[in-house]
Amino acid sequence: MRNIINILVREYVERVRTKAFIILTVVAPLFIVGIFLGPVYFMARSNKAQHIAIVDLDGRIGSLVKERLLEKPKIEPKEALQKAQQGRGRDNNPILEDTYNVELIPVEPGQEAQVRARLSERVLHAKNDDDKLDAYVWIDKNTAETGNADYYARNTADFGNVATLEGAISRAVTRLRLQAKNISPDQVDSLLKRVDLRTVKITEGGEKEDKGIAAFVIPMFFTMLLYMTLLIYGATVMRSVQEEKSSRVFEVLLSSVKPIELMTGKIIGVAAVGLTQLAVWAVMFGTVAAYGLAAASAQIGDISVPPMLYVYFLIYFILGYLLFSSMYAAVGASANSDQEAQQMQMVILPFIIVPVMLLQMIIRNPSSPTAVAMSLIPFFTPLLMFLRISVQTPPVWQIALSIALLAGTTAGMIWICARIYRVGILMYGKRVTLPELVRWIGTA
Repeated sequence: MRNIINILVREYVERVRTKAFIILTVVAPLFIVGIFLGPVYFMARSNKAQHIAIVDLDGRIGSLVKERLLEKPKIEPKEALQKAQQGRGRDNNPILEDTYNVELIPVEPGQEAQVRARLSERVLHAKNDDDKLDAYVWIDKNTAETGNADYYARNTADFGNVATLEGAISRAVTRLRLQAKNISPDQVDSLLKRVDLRTVKITEGGEKEDKGIAAFVIPMFFTMLLYMTLLIYGATVMRSVQEEKSSRVFEVLLSSVKPIELMTGKIIGVAAVGLTQLAVWAVMFGTVAAYGLAAASAQIGDISVPPMLYVYFLIYFILGYLLFSSMYAAVGASANSDQEAQQMQMVILPFIIVPVMLLQMIIRNPSSPTAVAMSLIPFFTPLLMFLRISVQTPPVWQIALSIALLAGTTAGMIWICARIYRVGILMYGKRVTLPELVRWIGTA
């Protein structure tokens, strides 16, 4: 036991004192924040006043479209963000949407071609900014009946702008169709009013209003954090074993410790480094959250995390880490070079990557037979069962069974990998084969 502790301390101290650890500990949270907030920041910076021209041959639609584009959303920030997450035509992102400068273009009979050419010239070669058009919309006489209109622009990949204009025209056409049925404007506004669904989560403890964005972000954040830690720190064990094997340091260490003690101390030492890093990140994020929690809660609703979720995170992190790091240690001991180790780890990566590919399916239906079955496969359990717990807590027996299966598989895998490690750590210059690995496992 003393040897394991000594190796653990050595691994821990060596790693936390490196520049890489310090930089990653500080930079990683900033990187994560940048992933979430960066797109919002740059989208906000890229917003501009769109100069749009509308040609309305019908004579009734253009003014309604202009009114719709120029009106300001009369909604609270919380409601705006909720609608933005649900995707609603012009309200796809009311916080970040462009503003519009709308110009109605009159057309004399028989002058359609000349007007179209003049507008296209303003889009392509305007002499000054006031005359320049970002796009123009052509509404013909049959648009109210056919529902078809044309959008002309140099950039047709701006889907948000296209969707906004499409929504405005659709609403105008719908208004005209209803008025044609002798429905008053007030009744039209009433008929076109949207229905907002208030999302309420039902739990064993009762009912609680739960905004969709919070219910999505929290599980995804913790699941991706778990995914990254398993991937990063498992690979760290492999590289550590490979580096020390290549430098023949093991030949000195094995004169005083057993191979199993060396592997155990290394795995636990790297795990301690990972937990230290997570603790630092938790303090950093907690400090930021203490400042912005009230504002964030006002925008997206209750973003509190149930205490048991932290407990489950720790359980699945420890068991998952031990499972994968032992496999990575066996790969590092079996490989003769870093390149060979990178190739051999491809056997492990699918067990981490496949659950990530299933995240959307689990979120949509966490209690489906497929979700239940996949989450009970030990190699997928750390990510998938934790995600199920985050989204919709499964029956207690499923959680208990998943932990039992994961713990049993982890113990068995550590035993198997320890035998591979014991022999492979002293093997040099020969590429290992599958029959040899089987023979190493069976060696007494």
